[in-house]
Amino acid sequence: MKIVALSPNGLAGIVVHDKFWDSQGYRAVYISFEVEAAGGGAAEKILVNAVEWVKKWQYRDVTELLGNIVRVPKETASKFREAVARAPGEKLFEDGVLLNEEGGTEIELSTAPGKLHLVVAHPTADAIGIEIVKGCAKVVNITKAGSRVTYAVIEVEKSGAIVLSLRAGSDTSLNPAYVSTKQEVLAPTPTPTPTPTPATVTVTTTITTTYTTTQTMVVPTVVTTTYVTTTTIPTTYTTTIRVYETATATTTVVKYETVTTTRTSVTTVPIEKTVEKTTTHTVTTPQTVYERVVDWSTTIPIAVILLVVGIAIGYLIKRR
Repeated sequence: MKIVALSPNGLAGIVVHDKFWDSQGYRAVYISFEVEAAGGGAAEKILVNAVEWVKKWQYRDVTELLGNIVRVPKETASKFREAVARAPGEKLFEDGVLLNEEGGTEIELSTAPGKLHLVVAHPTADAIGIEIVKGCAKVVNITKAGSRVTYAVIEVEKSGAIVLSLRAGSDTSLNPAYVSTKQEVLAPTPTPTPTPTPATVTVTTTITTTYTTTQTMVVPTVVTTTYVTTTTIPTTYTTTIRVYETATATTTVVKYETVTTTRTSVTTVPIEKTVEKTTTHTVTTPQTVYERVVDWSTTIPIAVILLVVGIAIGYLIKRR
C-alpha cells in the first residue's frame, strides 16, 4: 500500500495497492474524496488514470516472505540473509515490525557485555534510523548491506536490558521491516593462572678445610764444650844469701804454680724439632685441593752454612 497523492492540507489523498506477488492478486485505488463531484478536467484525469493502472495488473514472482511475515524483493531477501550469516554471535531476536515516520518502533533486548549486530530489511523505506533509548549501549557503526538492507553494530557496555528505537524515512506512513539481531558476547578476560616456575637456586658451598702439617726437621746445633785442666808445676827458686862471714847459706824454696789449660771442642748434636704449620684453605665448590710441597732447597743450604760457621768459631777459640 502506498500514498501516491496528498493535498497540501493533508485532508485529501489517493492510496494504491498492488498485490502483484500473488497469482490471485489485484490492484486497487482508493480516493479519499468524491472525485465525481469535482469539476474540471482534473477529476476526469484522476479517474482515467486509476482505471488504466488497475487494468495493467500482472503477477510477478520477484518477492518472497522473510519469516513468513514481511514481503521483500528477492534481491533484498538475499542480501539480508548474507548479512545475517556474516554477523558473528548467536541469534538473539528476529521478527517483523512496522516502522512509522513519526516517532519510532521500540525493541527491548536483554543483552550481555559485547557487541550487538543488527540487520534490518526495509522494503518500502530507503533508509532507517537506529537509536538507543535505554541501557548502557551505543551505536558504533551503520552501513548499507544491500538494496534497502541496513547493518548496524551496537556496543553493549554491561549486562541488562537495552531498548532500540527504529525509525523509517518519510516515504510512507507505515513501513514493514524485518529485524534480526545477533549477540557477540566478549569472552571474559581469563585470570592468568600463575604457572609455578621452577626457581633457579644457585647454591655456593664454601668448604673451609684446615690442614695441620707437622714437619720434623733436623736442625744441626753447634754445641761448644770447654774442658779446663789445672796442672800444678813445682818451681824451684834458689836464693843465695851473702853474709860477711866466711860461710855462704843457700836456701832452696819450692814454689808450686798452677797452670790452667783450656781446650775447646766443637760437637754437632742433631736435635729434632717439631714445627706445626696451620694453613686454612677456603674452597668454593667444585672443590680443588692442592697438595702442599715443602721446598727443602733453601733449608738444607742454611743448615750447612750454620754448621760451617760453628766449626770456624770453635777453631778460633781453640787457637787462643
